Amino acid sequence: MTRRRLYEASLTEISRAGLAAASVDEITQAAGTSRTAYYFHFPRKEAVLELLEQRLSVELWSALRRLPADASLERVFAAMHEQLLSFWSERPTLAADTASIWLSHRRPDELRTTLIERVSALVVLPAIEVALFVDRALITQWMLVLKWGLGLLPSLAEGLEALRHVSCHGAGAPAPRPNLSSRALVLVRTPTPALPSDLRPRAFVREPVHGRNRKVAAARAVGLAAVAHHDAR
Repeated sequence: MTRRRLYEASLTEISRAGLAAASVDEITQAAGTSRTAYYFHFPRKEAVLELLEQRLSVELWSALRRLPADASLERVFAAMHEQLLSFWSERPTLAADTASIWLSHRRPDELRTTLIERVSALVVLPAIEVALFVDRALITQWMLVLKWGLGLLPSLAEGLEALRHVSCHGAGAPAPRPNLSSRALVLVRTPTPALPSDLRPRAFVREPVHGRNRKVAAARAVGLAAVAHHDAR
């Protein structure tokens, strides 16, 4: 019970003041407990948002698990993005700090594993390239949440739509609708296509992918990391 009160009071204070300026004294006063109790449950303020991020990850994972086994790649991303929008629409002032923590300390979890399984079922690519594709999508997704939380992206919905379009159809594909913000598309596009040219539904794959495309995918991942580092500064 004490942990729950501290968790909720922490979210309220961080939402009001931001993570860096959030006051532990304000949190403990609102929760009716002591600083000792706070640090027993949460060694640092970031731990509160790590729990929030884990809750979101479980919700996204559950959304993927509810899809039929033959769901398309676009439907997989749409289900995840719909849940993401619902989650952050209820707590927009926590988005930027939570995204910063995820980008700094990202780690494999059930969501990533399930997404890799879903993509692997739809395409024929070496496991490393599927993992790189999934990691790029997740990193870009959190970068969009960060930019939106900081007020640098007017619409998270448009950003996620652009990410979904680029992930499923490639960076060079025309916008799916005329009024999709070019700014949103620019944010998720990289100098090379987001999707390897051989990332196609299994029914259309004639032969396996070999060394060259593996190197291309690795280069894309390095480029993405550089972009993420530059944007986070």
